[in-house]
Amino acid sequence: MRIQQFGPRVTLIITSLAIASIAGCAASPVAGAKPTASPAPSASSAPAASPTPAPVTAPERVFDGSCAAVPAADLSVDFGVTVTPLEAEWDRDPEYIAVAHAGGIRCVWGDSPAADSVWLSVVVLPTSVLGEPDQFEPECTEGYGCVFSADLEGFSLFGVLVNHTATVDATTAAYEAVSARFSAAVSAEEQPAPYAADGAWPKGVACETLDQQGLVGAAIGAAGAAAYPWGGDAEPNPGVYRAGEGAGVTQCGWNDAGEQSVKLSVLPGGAWAEEDVAAAAGATPVTVEGASAAYAVGDRLHVFSGSNWLVMTIDPAKPLDPLYPAAASLIGELDAAS
Repeated sequence: MRIQQFGPRVTLIITSLAIASIAGCAASPVAGAKPTASPAPSASSAPAASPTPAPVTAPERVFDGSCAAVPAADLSVDFGVTVTPLEAEWDRDPEYIAVAHAGGIRCVWGDSPAADSVWLSVVVLPTSVLGEPDQFEPECTEGYGCVFSADLEGFSLFGVLVNHTATVDATTAAYEAVSARFSAAVSAEEQPAPYAADGAWPKGVACETLDQQGLVGAAIGAAGAAAYPWGGDAEPNPGVYRAGEGAGVTQCGWNDAGEQSVKLSVLPGGAWAEEDVAAAAGATPVTVEGASAAYAVGDRLHVFSGSNWLVMTIDPAKPLDPLYPAAASLIGELDAAS
């Protein structure tokens, strides 16, 4: 469930080589002539073996990508509440998976999924992805909580701690305790190796260059609708945005006359996330032309092509299948831009 305070995630296509065999007609043997042995086939005449696609491996991640290995959000000490991990359907969207793509980790805990709950969101990223430590002055507000960051010697921590009933002093003390716990934990962590994928689509594609055939707009009954840069989903943790920038996530939107939109998210080289998407509750394999694999998951169409991943999200009241031709067209445009 989305945190309501802020309102409103490789298989190479291999062309088979058809080898036509042209048989010659043998001449009739001449009487008494010595039969001539047929030449042995040369090695070059044997059909060439198709190359085996390289297996897709996930990026190395701090804490091995497991929130269970992250320092527990000990808010029972800080605020007297017990928190547990929180999950949401957008956790598998490219802009959130970009954190793991960058070698980082994102975890959210809360005492309940309610809008007035006590909750903590943390993102840890290797500083190498950011270029330099990314620290800013904490912002703490009465009746809300704190947004904070910390330089953790090779890693950067970004956090949001919310407690609507706590004082600023209490939330300040709590986020400082969280930072100290993470600082101690990452001191034993090695820097993840940078992740790279062959055949990755370009980073940060300009939205106006996409959907030149107008198939996305047509899919929502808005022929001629132009793409525009998607402004984000009011995610409060700045670490998500920093990871998305580094990974080159593209986000675009299309609106129909009723302001119902299609959102496109693209993560170049993100096909390693397919296993997680395929395992999602309700994931249904579908066919999209030019795709290595595609899945319908709720109001999202996940499409994998080569080493890449795109997701199209539509109003839950509308069917996904009109988007299939549009997704195929987008694959072609992104391939051509590579």
